[in-house]
Amino acid sequence: MKENISCPCCNSSDSIMKLHYGLLTVELIQAIHDGKIAIGKAILWPDRPTHVCKRCAIQFSHDKLYGVWNDKFKTIHKSLADAA
Repeated sequence: MKENISCPCCNSSDSIMKLHYGLLTVELIQAIHDGKIAIGKAILWPDRPTHVCKRCAIQFSHDKLYGVWNDKFKTIHKSLADAA
């Protein structure tokens, strides 16, 4: 079941990725490679964003806007994608 979530800034729903927190599996690495999920920063639950917009790089949860996604994991994403 696909979530119907849109970006609070650009209202796009097709450029939203879930943020993943925790250990990675082969399936998650493949999803990162495919651009379906992103790696979240080490933020304690429950005060952390759940989604990021690929179009405008805003991270947000269902009830809170967190601002610009600081994608320092871009190189990690690339490394994981290359390893997959």
